[in-house]
Parts: sequence; structure tokens; C-alpha cells
Amino acid sequence: MQRKWPSYSCPSSDSTPFWAHEWSKHGTCSLSVFDGQYDYFKAGLDLKDKVNILQILKQEGNIILLQA
Repeated sequence: MQRKWPSYSCPSSDSTPFWAHEWSKHGTCSLSVFDGQYDYFKAGLDLKDKVNILQILKQEGNIILLQA
């Protein structure tokens, strides 16, 4: 999860609070579909691997590239 679904909020690199928030805010609504947190996050990661959302947004002109 840390590699595939990180939280980029500063100053912490610990994503556990972010994942806890995502679960409590969104995941709990999916209990009729997924059998708990593991299945919820696994489905999200599986979907991320199947769909290139950045490419879709870029094709539709909905992405802003920032330069350092």
C-alpha cells in the first residue's frame, strides 16, 4: 500500500491515517459489496492497475502539468 497508494501530505510519510480516513469516509459505504478493508483497498489497487487514469485525464485536457 505504501508504494501504490501513498499519502503525500507533509510532514508525515506514514499513510496509515490517510487510509483510515479513506476507509471511514468511503469504504464503510461499500460493506455490502466488499468484505472489509482488505477487499476494499485491493479492489482500488486492482482498478488502478487496469485503468490509466492520468492518461485518460490528459487525453481529455483535464490535467495540469507542474514544472519545478
